[in-house]
Amino acid sequence: MTGKKRQFEYRRHFAILLLILFWTWNGLHAGNEHRRSGIHNGNLINTRFSNFGNLGDRYKSPQMEWPKGTGYTYGFEFIMAAGGEVVDSAGFTIQIVSESYTHPTWHDISPDGTHLWNWQPLPGYFEEDITINKDEFPAMSHKPETWPKSWPYDYPGDPGTRDGRWNGEFGAYVRADQESYYVIDDRDNDEYGYFPFVGSAIDSGGWYTGGRRGLGLKVKVRGYQWAAVAAEDILIVRYDFENYSHKDLPKVVFGMYADVMVGGSGDSGDDLAYFDVVDDITYCWDADGLDFKGRTGLGYFGYAFLESPG
Repeated sequence: MTGKKRQFEYRRHFAILLLILFWTWNGLHAGNEHRRSGIHNGNLINTRFSNFGNLGDRYKSPQMEWPKGTGYTYGFEFIMAAGGEVVDSAGFTIQIVSESYTHPTWHDISPDGTHLWNWQPLPGYFEEDITINKDEFPAMSHKPETWPKSWPYDYPGDPGTRDGRWNGEFGAYVRADQESYYVIDDRDNDEYGYFPFVGSAIDSGGWYTGGRRGLGLKVKVRGYQWAAVAAEDILIVRYDFENYSHKDLPKVVFGMYADVMVGGSGDSGDDLAYFDVVDDITYCWDADGLDFKGRTGLGYFGYAFLESPG
């Protein structure tokens, strides 16, 4: 869906804008050991993000802080999810949803506790040597120490190598004032008897054999921030979905679980929300305008899809 967006007329708004694209690959193995979090602070939005699909952070600051440096926070964590309807090995029609909810007791984990049924980051897309990447961030455009020594080749049509350069969406250069980039897949989500890859003994076993399960989705995720006045209150995130399995996925949906807390931790009980059907944006605000410290000056938090298929 696409929608015409108009620029907000008031300063006390900021927004997270998402682009979702679907494409119809076997690659590197994902896993918990590659999970990292970074900080987007390239404009007035200052927030953690995780390289397994989520924005914000349940445990670490900054948590959707705006304006940067004020201590006003607007959300815990925003969890990206994708679901599909498939036929399992027993012939039943089932729905599988892949996500990375981080709640300590409600997260999706295998019964034996060995692995999460979650999105996991693929290795090779950030510098893993902590003597170089001391902050242990995912790859970010303004921090060359976070770039891998050699990028996985996933930019067909662009000749040459991007090693030692930023692996941008449109070439080996930075388009925004600050960018982030990582890649995830859902191979560890082996909760159900669905096998997206055909003819592979490894893939028929799931996590225990290093196989690929889930829906067979791979996602390239890029964050963008511009410091120009027209965009300084906006964080744009692009999710490029690819079905790299051997099976078609005729029914697929995308969503975000938004854990909003306008005013900070402990002050979400009086939060309100509204969906603007004209501009296709959801926005939230605090009913009394006070944050958890009793301070005035809270703004509105906006959330919108910029583009998706169909």
